[in-house]
Amino acid sequence: MVHKSKLIVLILFTFSIIALLLLISQISLACYLAPGTFYVYCYSNNYCEKDEDCGEVPISAYDFDVDFGGCVMAYAAGQYYNIEGSCSRLRESCTCSEREARWYTSPSYPGQICKRRDGWYCDAGIKEGKYDPEDGCIMCSDKIQIERFGCSYDISTWECEALCGAPSVCDEVMPDSSLPDSCTESKLEVNRYCNSNCDYSSTTYYCDPSKCGESKSCRDQTYYCIYDNGRKWSTSKPSGFCCSNDDCPGYDPKTKLKLVCDQLTHACVSLPSCYTNEQCAPGYCCDTITKTYSCNNTQKGTILNYGGKSYLCDPPEGFVEVKYESEKQTKKLGFFDILINFFSLIFSRYRI
Repeated sequence: MVHKSKLIVLILFTFSIIALLLLISQISLACYLAPGTFYVYCYSNNYCEKDEDCGEVPISAYDFDVDFGGCVMAYAAGQYYNIEGSCSRLRESCTCSEREARWYTSPSYPGQICKRRDGWYCDAGIKEGKYDPEDGCIMCSDKIQIERFGCSYDISTWECEALCGAPSVCDEVMPDSSLPDSCTESKLEVNRYCNSNCDYSSTTYYCDPSKCGESKSCRDQTYYCIYDNGRKWSTSKPSGFCCSNDDCPGYDPKTKLKLVCDQLTHACVSLPSCYTNEQCAPGYCCDTITKTYSCNNTQKGTILNYGGKSYLCDPPEGFVEVKYESEKQTKKLGFFDILINFFSLIFSRYRI
């Protein structure tokens, strides 16, 4: 009975040793990244004296190999040559392997190719994608991110991704989604939409001269195209803002000149001078007589004496010459005098 128990223990111990050896062999054949020196340019040389005679522009990178390790994530370094053999005391020739992808152990930039390998001979769990600083390694289908992965996870996703080719405004957005309006001084962008293929569309309004004074709705607010140290969209209009002369009714209270819209500043300003009576406030005349071309001192009834003549401010006609009115009256009085003289003559003859 004791002998039988010892035999059972021996068998169990033997199986344990075998299992341990198998486990160690499996671990020893796991995948990892081995460091190495690789070359941008490489050529065979039968009479080399040093390694540099076989290759130019060396770089330090990694390649997949089997040794103690496990799952490994690698990030593309580029396509480089490996030198087989080396120049030493025993060898005077070297050959170049084919250009192959070499790798880094950590990412360097968004969009960098990333790769996962696992298994005894680096032949399991293989996946390749692009590095995304937010999600790690991702896989794309057209412009849509469909998966993110690492050594310990594989997660399905469904979102627009700039690294997959989607417009940046649709990055990390679900396909077939509307985006909030974008309201800035330089432009208003509404009806923003990322369709099912992650293509972007919108309606954009710029504040250019053709839209002066126009109003548009953006994020449930009303914006006006104005000029305030430059053209821009604003939720309010500056005091005195105008786009045309129609926006400037009235006259300057001091100069009595008509208000007009300055097309440079888009502010209502007074005319610098007048040339017609219509450019003056009601009840005032434009002084084209003395050549001051002003309105403020020439209200109705004002008489100007200039060049030996007199002129009367008579809106809306403007200035009229006083002498002309006097001659007219003189002519009327002369006619009456003729009538009186005529009848006087008749009556004087009748008395005779």
